[in-house]
Amino acid sequence: MNATPIAVTQHHLNLTGQNVLTFVSWALTIILLAVTIEMGRRERSPFYVLIVLAAGVLALLLLDAWHADLLHRLRRPAAGVDA
Repeated sequence: MNATPIAVTQHHLNLTGQNVLTFVSWALTIILLAVTIEMGRRERSPFYVLIVLAAGVLALLLLDAWHADLLHRLRRPAAGVDA
């Protein structure tokens, strides 16, 4: 038995909503980097930009690890189900 309801996995994707959220996310990222660059210029330090970039890299690594774990769980049969 699958733990995910069929209605969740069998519906069509809302590409418009996904595109809007993607563009908004990238816009916020660019704004955040612009603010940190300006803060770094004021204080003559790359600290703020480096912190934001490090957080972005860490987020990507954690997302990749989460996806790998999710794929591993999906490929493993559920407990009590004969393969």
